[in-house]
Amino acid sequence: MIYYGRNHKIYDLGQRLGGGGEGEIYDIVGNPSLVAKIYFNSKFNPVPGNSNPRKNLKEKIETMLKQPVQPYVNGVLTVAWPQDLLLNQQGQFVGYVMPRVKSTHHIFAASRERERMQLYPHYTWKTSIAIAYNLSLAVKIIHQSNAVIGDMNPNNIMIDEHGHVTIIDTDSFNITNKKTGKVYKCSVGISEMLAPELQGKNLADPRSVFNEKTDDFSLAIHICTLLMNNCHPFGCTSFNISQSSTSTNPVVYNILRGNCPYVTNAKGKASSDSPDVKMLPKDIRDLFDRAFNYTSSTAIKSSTILKRPSAREWQNALGKLLKSNMKTCKKLYPEVHVYPASYHKCPWCAIKSKVPSKNININQLSQSWKLWLVCILSGLVFSPFLAKYFIPICIKLCGTSFELTTARIILAIVGSITGAIIAFYAQKHYIKSGYEYTWLSLGLLVPFATVVSSSLVVVCGFLAVYVAEIIMNVCIIILIFTILFGIFS
Repeated sequence: MIYYGRNHKIYDLGQRLGGGGEGEIYDIVGNPSLVAKIYFNSKFNPVPGNSNPRKNLKEKIETMLKQPVQPYVNGVLTVAWPQDLLLNQQGQFVGYVMPRVKSTHHIFAASRERERMQLYPHYTWKTSIAIAYNLSLAVKIIHQSNAVIGDMNPNNIMIDEHGHVTIIDTDSFNITNKKTGKVYKCSVGISEMLAPELQGKNLADPRSVFNEKTDDFSLAIHICTLLMNNCHPFGCTSFNISQSSTSTNPVVYNILRGNCPYVTNAKGKASSDSPDVKMLPKDIRDLFDRAFNYTSSTAIKSSTILKRPSAREWQNALGKLLKSNMKTCKKLYPEVHVYPASYHKCPWCAIKSKVPSKNININQLSQSWKLWLVCILSGLVFSPFLAKYFIPICIKLCGTSFELTTARIILAIVGSITGAIIAFYAQKHYIKSGYEYTWLSLGLLVPFATVVSSSLVVVCGFLAVYVAEIIMNVCIIILIFTILFGIFS
């Protein structure tokens, strides 16, 4: 697969590395630091308002090449900016060359507990601060080159095990040619990340304007989500739960009306999963106020839009927070619970105290369903095979014997219940652990635990019957004596 770049440079494409809705990514032979994106032919089909997509997309990539963004900062890839265009052997534009992105984790992995513990075994809140800082740095660098991201979808932001951030899918950016003034629009976006002035609009319409300030709004949402334990600033909606981008979406409703629980004098109540916003230094809270403290009548006013903090302001404030003194909780999780020294108590322990620990959390259940399935099925299917050991135990403990079929039914029922109990108490450790199969091996213990628990149930039942008989006999004797006493008195 031979393709050509500018100045007739030859690119020999090798192994297919992956693909998406627009095209496929290929290795470039002899250049491990670069990859090639080859668009599907369907990408170049004419659409209303764009009769020649191939020509327009080629012009956009050429504009990006002439107005470059420095992809590396201190040796770390920050933005996967195009490095060359690609032509096939017929001279047609088919794709472009970009830096290789080694990370396979999206930014929401820093907020989802199980993924986070796998990616960052020694995670603390400072890890999230560092990711927010690096994201601000990436956006600042992009804005310095007069480019606009537009679609700040979490799927377009990658993170690695060191907390470095790389922004991908740069061909969807909103790019303006400095010489001609032509705008190559970003025409996509998810409602949960869009500024109020873009909500409900056709993003491909020229009147739907993406600019640095719309990026600044989306950036503030990402930063809030990172700092506030995966809670969206307009509804504390976790990215673990997919939301439809419709008029009935509660997050969109709150964005349009400025219903944010993390601003000064907020009327709404924050999620129970969120730490107290007052733990944040005042300069960080002031930035949240500038981004999110508005009403439905002021949401799209120029004064509201212009006061949004820039990426540079966020970088400075987060850098200061990252270097500030932190307290370490001395109670439950000293290696994880880190918070600003200016705050009076551990905000993470306070979160745990809000929700009773024995309540079944739907989010935990969605992440630990394999453990539940293995434990319950193990108890249900394999416990009956131990019936031949169960019967002698019952005979020895209480002199009671069961038919083999009856014993198997008892063990199957008790086994499924025992498996569920074991899964319930082990699920938190399973989610946090990076050793999935080690915890799944708990299922092997369920049949043996079932025999023990079933034997205890039988013994307790036997004792209960025995005690009940004694109580009944005592009651009969008392009744007889009462009657006799009444007759002879």
